[in-house]
Amino acid sequence: MWRFPITIVAILLTANLAFAGDYEDGIKAYDGADYSTAFQHLKRAADEGNPDAQALVGFMFANGQGVPINYVSAYQWYELSAAQGSRNAAGNRSNLAKNMTADQIAEAERLAREWKQSRWPSRLTN
Repeated sequence: MWRFPITIVAILLTANLAFAGDYEDGIKAYDGADYSTAFQHLKRAADEGNPDAQALVGFMFANGQGVPINYVSAYQWYELSAAQGSRNAAGNRSNLAKNMTADQIAEAERLAREWKQSRWPSRLTN
């Protein structure tokens, strides 16, 4: 009788541990200035929807840490993190926008929308 609910709880806990693992591993690598390794871990966590990882991936793109500088990608990840309530990401996105063209911002927003549609179709409000 209790087997099914216990199985679901175990699956959810395992998924959260894997999610936390990439983020934690990414933070450790970032703190050690191993930006390439940090980016690999943080990008996986960001792709899973971790808003803190998304904000840090945006920061890494904006500053060329572990990846080439790419303002469009930085804005995209800041946008995704801000959509989940990150005030830091929203502030970074606004500051970054001052150095971008309208076309670059539009491209970043399009990429963020596509990312949301492919991963969060049930959460979309716009």
